[in-house]
Amino acid sequence: MENDSGQGKSGVRLYVEDRQLLKQLQKILTSDQRFEILNSGDIDRTTDLVLFSLPADSTEGVEKAFKWIGDIANIGSASEIFLFSESKDPDLLVRAMRSGVREFFHLPLNEQELSDALITFRTRQLKQNGGPGPEKDGKIVVFLGSKGGTGVTTIAVNMAVGMSRENSVVLVDMNEIFGEIPQFLDLEPRFTWKEIIRNIDRIDSALLIDSLSRHESGVYVLPSPSHVSDENLATPDIMERLLRKMQRMFDFILIDAGQTLDPVTLRLLQISDLVCIVSILSVTCLSNTHKLLTSFQRLGYPETEKIKVIINRHIDGSSISIADAEHVVEHDLFWNIPNDYGRTIKAINNGKPFVFTDPKAKISLNFDKLIQKMLAKEASKKKRWWSLGR
Repeated sequence: MENDSGQGKSGVRLYVEDRQLLKQLQKILTSDQRFEILNSGDIDRTTDLVLFSLPADSTEGVEKAFKWIGDIANIGSASEIFLFSESKDPDLLVRAMRSGVREFFHLPLNEQELSDALITFRTRQLKQNGGPGPEKDGKIVVFLGSKGGTGVTTIAVNMAVGMSRENSVVLVDMNEIFGEIPQFLDLEPRFTWKEIIRNIDRIDSALLIDSLSRHESGVYVLPSPSHVSDENLATPDIMERLLRKMQRMFDFILIDAGQTLDPVTLRLLQISDLVCIVSILSVTCLSNTHKLLTSFQRLGYPETEKIKVIINRHIDGSSISIADAEHVVEHDLFWNIPNDYGRTIKAINNGKPFVFTDPKAKISLNFDKLIQKMLAKEASKKKRWWSLGR
């Protein structure tokens, strides 16, 4: 499995004599995959964070401890130091901060305070290491199926991987419960959008990117919850706030919307820059596509020029021709993706998108051309515009 953290793990060394406190700290750190506890033998590993407890009722021990802390701070062998002490002496706190200590915790330990401090530490570290780049004006692309089984997830995943070669891309799974994007990319994500939107008010760009899973291709992934819950957090307003944050971080936000037209999906259609309706050349799918397009006209969104109908698993010589399909849906067909069932099902089963593992295959080259048609490049590679023309 890939390491799904947006950035590497933070190495932490523990210098704690009290066994109860040591167990508390180990429990908190091991519960968060973003941290790795280093032992004293890991001399070649950079220490991101040191957790140190002052000895109780020992003036000599305290003096030695502060000398050691000062040495660490001066030579830069640790990025930050957190200090723990039973003493309530305010002078001790002042001395700790002057010695280079970043956070000071009174014992007994308040675990929530430490957890919050660790989150803040990760934010600082991400920003120092580059973190998210300058603000962007990302484009939102929604993939919507005319019925189940049309291959929406396959198309969204391979489009995301292909586009990530020259763009920053995040792939959002809005198939609640039945979302399959992690399986398609062989990822084991730590978080879903449910955890993110629960903390939407405190999430900044650094924390958000740290919460996303990252595929080896460079695509970031935010999966859907995988279980039923009475807690309905995904309101249209909340999801729009999340996507607006992502727009400032990524060039493209690709959304697998499945086949459901619920209030959240309708809001996604309102704010999207492009809506790709995925269909196949069957009477049922084409009829459903026509119903979707008619519904959009009645709703007044998305605008007709933003809608692209993509035919998946196209077979030359099909009993239903492209002309017949366009007549049924009363809309131009934007693109045809050839049928390659064997390669597609192998990619799904292995969690390896074919555009990533087999870029020269006919179907992969087809995706490249589809992406090129969607993306119009200016002379400067640093600036791109969105092409909605055929």
